[in-house]
Amino acid sequence: MNLRWTAFAAILLLCAFAAAATPGEFRGHIISSAPDALDSTSYIYVQGQNHRIRKVAIQKAEVVYASEVPVPERKLHPTASLVEGADVRVTAVQGTNGSWQAKRVEILHTAPVKTDARSGKI
Repeated sequence: MNLRWTAFAAILLLCAFAAAATPGEFRGHIISSAPDALDSTSYIYVQGQNHRIRKVAIQKAEVVYASEVPVPERKLHPTASLVEGADVRVTAVQGTNGSWQAKRVEILHTAPVKTDARSGKI
Protein backbone atom coordinates (compact mmCIF):
# COMPACT_ATOMS: atom_id res chain seq x y z
CA MET A 1 0.00 0.00 0.00
CA ASN A 2 2.86 2.36 0.81
CA LEU A 3 4.30 1.93 -2.71
CA ARG A 4 0.98 3.00 -4.27
CA TRP A 5 0.85 6.21 -2.24
CA THR A 6 4.45 7.00 -3.13
CA ALA A 7 3.76 6.45 -6.83
CA PHE A 8 0.58 8.53 -6.62
CA ALA A 9 2.41 11.38 -4.88
CA ALA A 10 5.21 11.28 -7.48
CA ILE A 11 2.73 11.44 -10.36
CA LEU A 12 0.84 14.27 -8.71
CA LEU A 13 4.06 16.20 -8.17
CA LEU A 14 5.14 15.71 -11.80
CA CYS A 15 1.76 16.94 -13.02
CA ALA A 16 2.07 20.05 -10.86
CA PHE A 17 5.49 20.84 -12.33
CA ALA A 18 4.24 20.26 -15.87
CA ALA A 19 1.31 22.62 -15.33
CA ALA A 20 3.61 25.31 -13.95
CA ALA A 21 5.68 25.32 -17.13
CA THR A 22 2.73 25.44 -19.51
CA PRO A 23 3.19 28.33 -21.94
CA GLY A 24 0.50 30.96 -22.28
CA GLU A 25 -0.23 33.27 -25.17
CA PHE A 26 -1.31 36.89 -25.15
CA ARG A 27 -1.53 39.78 -27.60
CA GLY A 28 -1.04 43.48 -27.22
CA HIS A 29 1.03 46.43 -28.21
CA ILE A 30 4.42 47.41 -26.89
CA ILE A 31 4.14 50.47 -24.70
CA SER A 32 7.86 50.78 -24.06
CA SER A 33 11.05 48.85 -23.76
CA ALA A 34 12.95 48.76 -20.50
CA PRO A 35 13.92 52.27 -19.37
CA ASP A 36 17.49 51.20 -18.64
CA ALA A 37 19.55 51.20 -21.84
CA LEU A 38 21.31 48.03 -20.71
CA ASP A 39 17.97 46.22 -20.38
CA SER A 40 16.39 47.55 -23.59
CA THR A 41 17.19 44.31 -25.42
CA SER A 42 16.15 42.17 -22.47
CA TYR A 43 12.60 43.27 -21.68
CA ILE A 44 9.53 44.75 -23.33
CA TYR A 45 6.28 45.93 -21.76
CA VAL A 46 3.15 44.65 -23.50
CA GLN A 47 -0.29 46.14 -22.86
CA GLY A 48 -3.15 43.81 -23.69
CA GLN A 49 -6.68 44.63 -24.81
CA ASN A 50 -7.77 44.46 -21.17
CA HIS A 51 -5.19 47.22 -20.40
CA ARG A 52 -3.11 44.80 -18.34
CA ILE A 53 0.62 45.43 -18.67
CA ARG A 54 3.10 42.56 -18.67
CA LYS A 55 6.86 42.80 -18.40
CA VAL A 56 8.26 40.18 -20.74
CA ALA A 57 11.85 38.93 -20.82
CA ILE A 58 12.87 38.43 -24.46
CA GLN A 59 16.54 37.41 -24.17
CA LYS A 60 15.90 33.77 -25.15
CA ALA A 61 12.86 34.36 -27.36
CA GLU A 62 12.50 33.61 -31.05
CA VAL A 63 11.34 36.87 -32.66
CA VAL A 64 9.57 36.56 -36.01
CA TYR A 65 7.34 38.58 -38.32
CA ALA A 66 3.79 37.46 -39.07
CA SER A 67 3.10 36.71 -42.71
CA GLU A 68 0.83 39.78 -42.87
CA VAL A 69 3.71 42.20 -42.24
CA PRO A 70 4.76 43.69 -45.61
CA VAL A 71 8.33 42.93 -46.64
CA PRO A 72 9.29 46.64 -46.97
CA GLU A 73 8.40 47.17 -43.30
CA ARG A 74 10.59 44.29 -42.09
CA LYS A 75 14.04 44.92 -40.71
CA LEU A 76 16.97 42.57 -41.11
CA HIS A 77 16.80 41.63 -37.42
CA PRO A 78 13.20 41.36 -36.17
CA THR A 79 14.20 42.38 -32.64
CA ALA A 80 14.85 45.87 -34.02
CA SER A 81 11.08 46.14 -34.64
CA LEU A 82 10.23 45.56 -30.97
CA VAL A 83 9.61 49.23 -30.31
CA GLU A 84 6.78 51.26 -28.81
CA GLY A 85 3.61 50.92 -30.85
CA ALA A 86 4.28 47.51 -32.42
CA ASP A 87 1.53 44.90 -32.09
CA VAL A 88 2.77 41.50 -30.94
CA ARG A 89 1.63 38.00 -30.02
CA VAL A 90 3.72 36.53 -27.22
CA THR A 91 4.05 32.89 -26.23
CA ALA A 92 5.62 32.80 -22.78
CA VAL A 93 5.92 30.93 -19.51
CA GLN A 94 5.03 32.70 -16.30
CA GLY A 95 7.49 32.26 -13.47
CA THR A 96 6.62 31.74 -9.83
CA ASN A 97 7.28 35.44 -9.16
CA GLY A 98 4.80 36.53 -11.86
CA SER A 99 7.40 37.47 -14.47
CA TRP A 100 7.03 36.30 -18.07
CA GLN A 101 9.80 34.57 -20.06
CA ALA A 102 9.00 34.69 -23.77
CA LYS A 103 9.56 31.64 -25.92
CA ARG A 104 8.30 33.30 -29.10
CA VAL A 105 7.37 36.87 -30.05
CA GLU A 106 5.47 37.31 -33.30
CA ILE A 107 5.30 40.85 -34.68
CA LEU A 108 1.78 41.30 -36.09
CA HIS A 109 2.11 44.97 -37.08
CA THR A 110 5.17 47.18 -36.96
CA ALA A 111 5.09 50.47 -35.10
CA PRO A 112 3.82 53.45 -37.05
CA VAL A 113 6.55 55.72 -38.37
CA LYS A 114 6.73 58.88 -36.31
CA THR A 115 7.48 62.00 -38.26
CA ASP A 116 8.43 65.33 -36.79
CA ALA A 117 5.80 67.92 -37.68
CA ARG A 118 8.53 70.58 -37.58
CA SER A 119 10.62 68.98 -40.33
CA GLY A 120 10.87 71.12 -43.46
CA LYS A 121 9.54 74.23 -41.69
CA ILE A 122 12.86 75.80 -40.76
